Amino acid sequence: MTPLEDPAEHAKELWRELGDVARVEAALVAYRAMLEEDLEACRYWRDVLDTLQALALARETRH
Repeated sequence: MTPLEDPAEHAKELWRELGDVARVEAALVAYRAMLEEDLEACRYWRDVLDTLQALALARETRH
C-alpha cells in the first residue's frame, strides 16, 4: 500500500517531511482550504449531473 492509499502512513510521511508543529499546522490550514475548494467543486458537479439526469428523465417522459 502506498502512502497515498493509507491515510495514517501518509500522515506519518508528512510529519517526517514537515519536521515541526508550526509547519504541520500551516500545512493543515493549507490542506483544509484545498479540501474545502474540492468539496465545493464536487458539490457543483454533483448538482450539474443531477440536473442533467432530471433533464434526461423529463425528456424520456415527454416522448
